[in-house]
Amino acid sequence: NDLLNVNPDTLETTNKGVFAGGDVVTGPKTVIEAIAQGKKAAASISAYLQGMEMPSFNGEDSREKDYKPIDPSEPKIPRAQIPTLDVTERIKTFQESNLPMDEETAQREADRCLDCGVCSACFQCVEACKAEAINHDMTDSLLDIDVGSIILAPGFQPYEPTVHDTYQYNHFPNVVTSLEFERILSASGPYEGHLIRPSDKEDPKK
Repeated sequence: NDLLNVNPDTLETTNKGVFAGGDVVTGPKTVIEAIAQGKKAAASISAYLQGMEMPSFNGEDSREKDYKPIDPSEPKIPRAQIPTLDVTERIKTFQESNLPMDEETAQREADRCLDCGVCSACFQCVEACKAEAINHDMTDSLLDIDVGSIILAPGFQPYEPTVHDTYQYNHFPNVVTSLEFERILSASGPYEGHLIRPSDKEDPKK
């Protein structure tokens, strides 16, 4: 038996700090199984080098799956059949035997997508966004911005501002709720639809 002995949970060999996976451990298997063991070994190596506890897979990858669940009631649509070159023609040419779909078939096949995956970093959204509003390198940051007013939209339920003093509602007349702001803008409201500053009844300025 020329196979390596490894810890089945961490894929660490009998030599501490040495990990192995794939055919050298299991014998001849599929490429998929070898890749899976490679990923598990990589996780163990990363934890080992950082001095962290190595993950235990127990034969199964119990990590949270990175996809959205599929609704069981989702109708099953059969896969479109790819047109192929007739056998009598294949033997006469080196052309590709699998032919392209027509536009209608391709659209129908694309409609089968259940959108169960997550971002695969293909960056096509960056290419498609003409406003250049997508930045995959953006990280969380705190910004101090000077503004003349703040509009809060915490939710659809009425908010009682007098309970909390966070926004100084009880001290500053220009701090208003969404309902009060709606009344200010209403033609039947106290200011007949004109945007007026409650504190001095003047037009607000930037």
